[in-house]
Amino acid sequence: MVTRKHITQQITESFSGVGAPTIDRERNIVRGMKIASPKSANGRDYTEALKGSAKLYENAPVSLNHPANGQIPTAESRFGKFVNVVERADGVYGDRAYNPKHVHAEQILWAVENQPDTLANSHRVEAQGRKVGGELKVEKLTRVRGVEIVTEGGMNSTLSEAEEVPPAD
Repeated sequence: MVTRKHITQQITESFSGVGAPTIDRERNIVRGMKIASPKSANGRDYTEALKGSAKLYENAPVSLNHPANGQIPTAESRFGKFVNVVERADGVYGDRAYNPKHVHAEQILWAVENQPDTLANSHRVEAQGRKVGGELKVEKLTRVRGVEIVTEGGMNSTLSEAEEVPPAD
């Protein structure tokens, strides 16, 4: 008899935006950012876990860089939060509401507009899954702890994904 071992763990994974994210400076929002993708470069498959997960990402805090060794992000690193989160066929998307007074706000906005390949989004989640042929199949997200802006992505490699897909019904 084959037994399946389910794994529950905290996962940190990187990914990024869509098309040409739109910056609304009047409302301090970057619209259309990709938050999560079904597959990651780190050998994880989120296909099942992302189904119905948009609500977990709603109001998820956004910070700069991953906190060290399981720490929580500092107040100085807090950049904003994700709102208007939706699930699409190719992942989870949302609008990043940001603090325009953050010391790095203009740097991040410049990168979104001019060099989206230099930054990526990265989530910290609590999840359940199992190993299948060396790949972690993430079956369920139980908590989104936050999303960080980082320099290297595991799910997507830039802030600007190449293809927009209409929202899933």
